[in-house]
Amino acid sequence: MPKLQPLKDPAAFLKDLVTQRGESQQHVCMFYGANLTFNPNEYSHSDTHQDTLELLRSVAEEDDEYRKVVVRLSHADLVSETYRFKDYFGLIGVFSYIQKSNEALDVTFCFPLVNANRFFLDVEILSHMAIHWAKIARKDINSVRVFINQAYLRWEDMEEENLLYTEYESN
Repeated sequence: MPKLQPLKDPAAFLKDLVTQRGESQQHVCMFYGANLTFNPNEYSHSDTHQDTLELLRSVAEEDDEYRKVVVRLSHADLVSETYRFKDYFGLIGVFSYIQKSNEALDVTFCFPLVNANRFFLDVEILSHMAIHWAKIARKDINSVRVFINQAYLRWEDMEEENLLYTEYESN
């Protein structure tokens, strides 16, 4: 199976998927089954670093399962863990799959639903999470994979960004 190359701009790629291959619905254009890979080191230099750390701190304070994942990451040589976030900035059903091997750390995130117009923030936050976990595991991380069940763009947002194609009738 060929290894996917990380995307240069995953947020723009997701918008392109939705606008070019998405399904028109009443209020949105929807794309099903997006699969993105990107280098977290390219998206971790932003104002979202503190938001990410606060999210992870609150998760660690409230959830024994998350604390167990962190302990295994820091102490075990080989790790294969799934962690379901109880609340990812108001979204329920987001989970991560973390694998630590002798070579590196691999992180995959799964989202039930994503607003493609705001996905650039998720890219930054997920990058910070993956890098944070890699530091705990004392491993390198070169790519993050994100599976998105449903990605959408509202028609108003598409129009505002000139993503809609306009056809003109000739006289």
